[in-house]
Amino acid sequence: MINKIISAIADDIKSKFGNIKIYTEKVKQGYESPCFSIICKKADSGIYRGSRYRMTAEIEIHYYNNKQRENCNDTMLSLFDIINYVNLDGFPIRACQMSMETDSDCCIFKAGYDFFYYIENNEEKELMGEYKDKVKIG
Repeated sequence: MINKIISAIADDIKSKFGNIKIYTEKVKQGYESPCFSIICKKADSGIYRGSRYRMTAEIEIHYYNNKQRENCNDTMLSLFDIINYVNLDGFPIRACQMSMETDSDCCIFKAGYDFFYYIENNEEKELMGEYKDKVKIG
């Protein structure tokens, strides 16, 4: 699910900033600037009810741009519009919280997604057992 969110974000960024390289894997050296790097910083999942689970994922988008601060600010403000809704398998998913900050060598945009998912369980389970009781009246 997280990989699908990252792919959807990358597609939306690519449609807005077509010629800028987007990395979704760690680059040890030699990335081309300007570029975006999209990573999942943190994810939490827990059972909600039955086979339904709730997940929160914090996605970070790093933007490297040759230290042009004005360009960084404009790009980050554009990301608020782009990342607010991402299309995930034909279903829009909305970011719960978004923030931006600057680092010494890049601008960092953070988006948090909170969603439910279902894990299908093929085992047949008896939902309720039988209860028999004899009552004597009278």
